[in-house]
Amino acid sequence: EVLDPSRKLVSTHVVTRSRDGVLSAPRANADGPIKPGDAVLLYSGEHGKVAITGLRNESFITIAAAPGAIPVIQQLTVDSASRWAFRGVKFQADRAPGDKTRAVVMLGTGTWLGEADNIVIQGGSVSTTDDVSAWSKDDWITKPLDFGMFSTASCLSIAGTRFFHLRNALTFTGDRTHVTGSRFEDFGNDGIQMVASDVAILRNRFAAGRHSPLESQHADAIQGWTQGGRVNRNILVSGNWIENVAPPDDNYLQGISIFDGEWENVRVENNVVMTNAWHGIALFGVTNATIVNNTVIPTRPDLFKTWITVREAKTKRPSSQVTVRNNIAAAVIVVANASRIDGNAVKERVELTVDGRKSARVSGRDGNGNVVQPRLFETFADFSLTKRAFDLRPMPNSAAYRAGTAELAPAVDHFGRPREAPFDAGAVSR
Repeated sequence: EVLDPSRKLVSTHVVTRSRDGVLSAPRANADGPIKPGDAVLLYSGEHGKVAITGLRNESFITIAAAPGAIPVIQQLTVDSASRWAFRGVKFQADRAPGDKTRAVVMLGTGTWLGEADNIVIQGGSVSTTDDVSAWSKDDWITKPLDFGMFSTASCLSIAGTRFFHLRNALTFTGDRTHVTGSRFEDFGNDGIQMVASDVAILRNRFAAGRHSPLESQHADAIQGWTQGGRVNRNILVSGNWIENVAPPDDNYLQGISIFDGEWENVRVENNVVMTNAWHGIALFGVTNATIVNNTVIPTRPDLFKTWITVREAKTKRPSSQVTVRNNIAAAVIVVANASRIDGNAVKERVELTVDGRKSARVSGRDGNGNVVQPRLFETFADFSLTKRAFDLRPMPNSAAYRAGTAELAPAVDHFGRPREAPFDAGAVSR
């Protein structure tokens, strides 16, 4: 009711389109009590389906939970709007019979009145339902909407938000999207799907993938691809924790992956990936990429070695200018021109193919400081999958201990602690 245009409660710029297609955004509702810079506080309870269309603010209008309240918006649609913030709001909806809605939260998907931009989602949550105890494997596909949040908006910030009990949790195609400090738990397929440039995915936690053998798509915590022939540029994936420990045998979750399209300036650093798939970190078709100080551990080592790998694009265009440095993994396998791998500690093998020339190491140390240690994963301070003990600091008997170099390495580790020279390999330093 507050956002119903006929009530004229919001004083802002309202986008209109003339008969000849020209867009304009004159100020409307000058006497409206809600103005840019204001906040609307919501009390606990259901607030229905909310649509914000064509309302472009000079400064943010915030929709926020009142102190101690848990307001629920069933579905949110923001089209052709600018500078709207949502703080502490619970977004929750399931797939109703005949409902063709694609997501619980839809940001910027309509372009008739122009693109959406400058949207903030802070705190709160996005989900299908609170209780999934009665869900079957098939329900993880059929009960949620296709996406928890789907965004084409540019300048999107998501911080401290919990995504849970969803199929695909978050998908965005708008440039300048930042996702920080959020949790992605109990999702049937992908945690984050990024299809954009100027992206930062920082310090998020991914746990309990619920991928079912009935799901037609492959499951990833963080996955990227391109569309429309674009080149996606300037990607930072840093400080994320991806944990898929002791799932059922028919469940898997790949870690950080880019399989499709063309990418430039990609940096993957300080991430912890513990999962039961081949691809811990996998980048295909990248130019100028740095993979540094990550820890990648297989949770089903009898079936999957869970590697760090860089390969050519699906179109056969080679990757190039790749640096893989100071990482811990079961294996590091790189096929890329004008590239190098150094200072990595691995359990199985190190393999590098540069400009058609292949070199491999399956034991000991090579000239670039890479070392193969078969019992590598036994040399952490305290690591046990069964006990869920994950102190991943390398001890002095570890090949990762003081094995790294300072060049290109992040100044702090996964937990924000300053690194001390000589650097350890991996995301967590002593």
